[in-house]
Amino acid sequence: MPGDSKGAKTIQTMLAAKKPGSNDSSKDSVKEKPSKQNKRSHSDVANDSVEGIDLTGIQNDLSEIKQSLQGTVTKTDLTNAMVNLVQQKDLKTLVSNIVQKLLDHFEEKITSKFECKIRVATGKLDDKLDTLMIENEDLRERIRGK
Repeated sequence: MPGDSKGAKTIQTMLAAKKPGSNDSSKDSVKEKPSKQNKRSHSDVANDSVEGIDLTGIQNDLSEIKQSLQGTVTKTDLTNAMVNLVQQKDLKTLVSNIVQKLLDHFEEKITSKFECKIRVATGKLDDKLDTLMIENEDLRERIRGK
């Protein structure tokens, strides 16, 4: 990466510090001294590196904060949860409807059971009444025959 195959300098090659006495085999390593306008002062270099360190630190802090916030509940989560919740006024209506349906169902079952028992009892009484009527008729015929 120090030198491009086309001879163009990249930003990294321009910013890379050259070691004194190192032999660079690229074509761009002809000992050109940059003009004094392109040189940065030591304070500029120090400020740039401090700013770079600050940005790196801030990015690291930001990523740590993001990781720690991943498990927290957000307003959107609460809003989505509220959609599925039943409000108190709706709850009263809902419970009233359920209780009314249960009472109606209970009443139907009790009514059908009582009607069934009444039919059975009425049937037994009808049978006894028929038996008594037959016995009564027999007794009348005996009395007439005497």
